[in-house]
Formats: sequence, structure tokens, C-alpha cells
Amino acid sequence: MFGYIKPQIGELKVKEHELYKAVYCGLCRAQRKYTGRLSALFLSYDFVFLYLLRAELTRTPTAFKTRRASIIHPDRQNVALPNDELIFCACAAALLDRAKLEDDLRDEGFSRRLRARLLLPIARRAMKKARKKTSLPEKELSELLARQVETEKETCVSPDAAAECSGEIFALFSGYGVKDELTAFAAEKIGRSVGRWLYLTDAADDYDEDRKHKRFNPFLADGLRREDLLCALDSHAEQAEMTLRALPVFDPGYRALLLNVLTKGLHQTALAVTSNEENKEKHG
Repeated sequence: MFGYIKPQIGELKVKEHELYKAVYCGLCRAQRKYTGRLSALFLSYDFVFLYLLRAELTRTPTAFKTRRASIIHPDRQNVALPNDELIFCACAAALLDRAKLEDDLRDEGFSRRLRARLLLPIARRAMKKARKKTSLPEKELSELLARQVETEKETCVSPDAAAECSGEIFALFSGYGVKDELTAFAAEKIGRSVGRWLYLTDAADDYDEDRKHKRFNPFLADGLRREDLLCALDSHAEQAEMTLRALPVFDPGYRALLLNVLTKGLHQTALAVTSNEENKEKHG
């Protein structure tokens, strides 16, 4: 995954920011513990969002412990302790990172292939460890990725059609293993909207590079109409927000962070990605 799904930090309360940092550090530690130390190289904001979503909808409390963040950051701070959802997200990261690197290995770009060759051994070792800790939707993901490859082979595929598989992938991980059917349905609905937003945002961010190297991009056929794209991205975020608001609140901290991401963070990222400025911020 790509690291686009994050909050607008300036709009968070202090306690909300502290919660976000604690979950981020907890996810980093969970990846190092359960999928290998080097797997933390793939740490992404997207999986912090995934944890917050699953924890809120499955009513999973987070326990914290004050620890030193790292050797580089010696200050002591709250860190989320492992629970079933945090472990699942750490292992899901291993599965999706391996899949992304294997896809990059088939990419036409030399730099992407070289990076994938260097990192794939780490990702594959992480995946072996992940299988021992929790159940993961490997078969379902493989089928969706195969569908994505076939979709991108079509010459006239629309951006919405190209984003469909990404939506289904995020929906899969949002609701996978959730026992209550209604909760799983809600998680998948939110994940589907966010997954489509993620695919279109990444495609827009890569538009100039893909056009230069003649790689697939769903916007190449008609050009990148930035104002229309921003409206479409905001629409996907709003759909996820409306679904979330219709659900009962479990943890006010989780809910505040999720709503910040959906109403402010995604829009901020979309603005940066669709900006025409040469020095636009890169979120990948």
C-alpha cells in the first residue's frame, strides 16, 4: 500500500494526535515482532487507518504502555500493545507488501524492478512469519490482483472500472475475519470507498511518470482533468464518512481520528496530488 491515507495533523486535538502516534508506533513494533525486524521498512499510514477502522467497528480496546520510541527517538511515549486487530494489520501489511513488490517486478521501469528485487526477499520472509500468526485472505487477494491485471490490459478501461479491484481489496482486508455480518458489511463498504479513492489518487500521482514511460494509467486516454478528479475523490471519501457516521460510536478517540482522515486528511492529500505546482508534496 502507498501511505496516502493519513490524518490532517493540524486539525487533531493533542490527545488524538497522541493516540495516533501510539498506534503508529505500536504497529511498527508489531511488524518487527511478528513479521521480522526489516518488515518495518514497509510501515505505512494506510495500515494505521485499517487498524483504527477494524478496532472501532469490532469494539476492540487498545492498551498502552509507556516506552522509549526508538534509539533514534529516545523520548518515552505511549505505545499501543499488540492485540488481535493490530497483529492482523501487521500481517496484512506483509501480504500486501509482498504482492506490491511482485507486481513491481513485472513493471517496465528499471528502478522499480531493481527496488523490488532488493526488497522481495524481506517481504517473502515477512509473509512466512505472518502465516504463523493469523489467518490471511491470500487466495482472495490473488484472485483480485489477477482481475486487476486483466482489467489494466483493456485499452479503453475507465478510471472507475480500473479502481474497482482496489476497492474490493481494501474491502476484503477491512472486513476479513469480522464475525458479525452487519459489522463486516459496514467495514467492507467503508473499505471499498477508501480503496477506490486510494487507487485513483495513486494513479493521479503517477500520471506524469506513467505518460513519460508509456505505462498503464487509467487517466491517459482522456487526460487528467484535475478538478473533476478532485470531486470524484472527495465523493468516495464522503461515502465512507456517511457509512461511518451511521454506526454507533465505540471509542471517541478512534472515531475522531477516522473522521479526521475521511473529512480532512484525504482531501488534503488529494489537493496535493492534483496540484499543478512543480514542488507538490509526494505522499507515496
